[in-house]
Amino acid sequence: MGRLDDAITHYAIAVRLNPERVENYNGLGISYAMQNKMDEAAKWFQALIRVRPNDAGAYGNLGNALSAQGKFTEATEAYLTALRLNPKDFQVHYNAGLSYAQQGNKAEAEAHFKAALQLQPDYPEAQQALAALLKNK
Repeated sequence: MGRLDDAITHYAIAVRLNPERVENYNGLGISYAMQNKMDEAAKWFQALIRVRPNDAGAYGNLGNALSAQGKFTEATEAYLTALRLNPKDFQVHYNAGLSYAQQGNKAEAEAHFKAALQLQPDYPEAQQALAALLKNK
């Protein structure tokens, strides 16, 4: 799995030396997520958002970290912000659908799964998620 601890050390040094380089915040967040340290990952994605508030990818990554912690309401908020910034991101629509489904909001989940499939019709995970949702509706 690489040398994630070393990567984290070097990304942290890079952030300290040049806090305007947003790639380093994202690198820290992804590295912590790869270690399943989602709380730390979320902190770095939030730091990235403070530096670059219109970064749709940062909100999507934050949503993923929050969702992995079971914080589905907060994850959904992050996904919706990402979609306001980039409405054509099929992966974020899918993730928003999953998050809504976890909250029991089947109507919103269905809408986001369908939006993901409209943007990416050959997306098997979204097809399966929509099918499972409809089966249990």
